[in-house]
Amino acid sequence: MRNDTIKPVLWKPKSIEPPEVDRALSKLSPILRAAEVVRYSVLRIEHWLSPNGRLREWIRLNILAALLVGIPALIIVPILTYLLGQFATWMMFLAAAAKNLVVFVGYMLVATAMISAAVMILRSRRNH
Repeated sequence: MRNDTIKPVLWKPKSIEPPEVDRALSKLSPILRAAEVVRYSVLRIEHWLSPNGRLREWIRLNILAALLVGIPALIIVPILTYLLGQFATWMMFLAAAAKNLVVFVGYMLVATAMISAAVMILRSRRNH
């Protein structure tokens, strides 16, 4: 298969016709006349930049790519941020619970050691 027979799927530039001034320009109201002049100027610049339509097609493909990347990002990123924030909060709670458990066990060991020491001291005094 030759390269010139392969047609790109997305790249479909169409040539741009040279713009024409509206024949009824002088009969339009001032606002419509100004809008027509701006429209003609923009179309003339577009035709001057890319009469074969490649620039328009390149911009269209870039907008399509931006939408394909941007829309999922706008939907997924806030959800992911919320979930990660909740995960961090739960990890903070679990860390606090683990710390409290360690402190509680430490206090219990100290209390047991103090009670045992007091009992040993009392027994040693009774025996003498």
